[in-house]
This record gives sequence, structure tokens and C-alpha cells, in this order.
Amino acid sequence: MDTPWTIGVQRDGILMPRGTGYAGVVTKNKLKQMGLAMHNHHDVFNRFPVDDTIHPSYGYFDETGRPKLSWRVYLLPMLDHLDLFNQFHLNESWDSPHNLALLDKMPDVFRSVGDPFDSSTTRFQVFRGPDGLFGRSYLYNGIEKAPRIRDITDGISNTFLIAEAGASKAVPWTQPSDIEFDPADPLGSLGLTADDLLTAVMADGSGRQFSMSIPEAMISALVSPTGGEIMSQVSGLLCLEFWQHRLPERTFRFAKENWSHRRGSAEARQRDDRCHCFH
Repeated sequence: MDTPWTIGVQRDGILMPRGTGYAGVVTKNKLKQMGLAMHNHHDVFNRFPVDDTIHPSYGYFDETGRPKLSWRVYLLPMLDHLDLFNQFHLNESWDSPHNLALLDKMPDVFRSVGDPFDSSTTRFQVFRGPDGLFGRSYLYNGIEKAPRIRDITDGISNTFLIAEAGASKAVPWTQPSDIEFDPADPLGSLGLTADDLLTAVMADGSGRQFSMSIPEAMISALVSPTGGEIMSQVSGLLCLEFWQHRLPERTFRFAKENWSHRRGSAEARQRDDRCHCFH
């Protein structure tokens, strides 16, 4: 049976689909580690990184207000890499001679399954662009303000926090570059195709996987933290997408028709909201 997964990684001589089995578990666990570290940072600084309460005179931000180093660097203390964090010159650009010498010390948590063990680029990125959680920032005292949990009005279980982009979107891990999301081209923004799986950690810290064959509007809804989408409908459609590849065609068609007919029921909407097929 054809599946929506792409070929990914060799393990014990077996070519495994990326996003499934060993590869999927490792990727999801890494994202959940980053999600927990993000929340620990938020507990300490009342924001996701990069903390904008740092005084501008410290020089941690460039002339446009953007941090000179990635959020991944500021997350190091929360990932048990305080010693590495202390080696960075936070008031210098990621590609300054001193900071560039630290590029080869990338922790494995930022490395995708199948990438070389000594790689220094990462595909784990947050969403920028006008609709992304980290792209809706504004300047305060010349510094870009980082998002807070309370800014996510669509619900933290319905909003992407960090995702694994495609291989073509890999960036140096210390560089403050991330997914520039374009709702007119979601797949291109992510460097994925409709046959791929998107693995992400939601803003509530849960790891999830999504088939990129879902409607583009649904992807945009999960990127936007304040879009006001009816997420109970999104949840139901995601469950249908999940089971489409696992049920006989006749059974799936009946389930889809039944779901469509009962959407007007409040009880049915509550059941859809509790559907966690991708957790």
C-alpha cells in the first residue's frame, strides 16, 4: 500500500521512511525536548527566546532589533549546555570570528535524523513571516519583542512552536534564520512536498506529525497563533486525514460522510476536539 512518507534513513541496513518508526520517534523526542526547554525559558523570562528585557546597550541585538544569535543559542542553558552557552559572545553576530568557531559544537538535539554526525546546520526552526508566532513581533526600545504564551489566542495545542523543515531549508544552527512562512506557498516555505510528513512540537509541548497533503488553509491555521480559526473542525479533518491511509476505502468514505453530517452537534464537536490521532 502506498504511504505518504518519504524515504529517510538507513538503520541496521534497512531503509526506513522518514517520519516513521525509529526516525519519527527520535525526531519527535528532539522536538519535545526543545518544546520543554522553550517553556522553561518562558517560566524564567516570561517570554520565549530571545528575551527582550536585555538592555539595548548590551549590544545583543542588531540595528533592526533582531537578535544577533539564534533562539537555539539562548535555549542552550535549558538543554543542559550551559558551558557551551557561556562560550558565546552574545554581543557579536553569529558569524563573527569568535562565534563562528563554535559552529561545529552543535548539540545533537538540533540535528535531524540522517544528517552527518558532525553537521552544523539545523532544520528545526520556528515560524516567522506575518502569520507566524515569531513573525508577529514589534519593536520596543529598538528591540524585537519575543512572543508570550498569552499571545497565542488560538490555543497552545493548536499552534506550531517549532517544526522540522525540509533539507533544502537547513541553516547554520547559530544563525537567527527560521521558516519565513508564506500562506500562499506553505509547502515551499517549509521545503516539503505533498508526499512528506511535517513533524512539529505544538506550543503546549506535544509532538505531532501532519501529512502535507492536508489543505493549505489548515497548515496556515496551525501556523497562525491569532487567526481565530474554528479548530474543532480542523481537528476533525486532521483525524480524517490520518485514517484515510489506514482504513479500507469504503469504511473511510462512510466515516467521512458520517463526520460531515454530524458537525452541527455540539456533542460531536467536543468529541472531535478530543481527537489526538497524531500525538
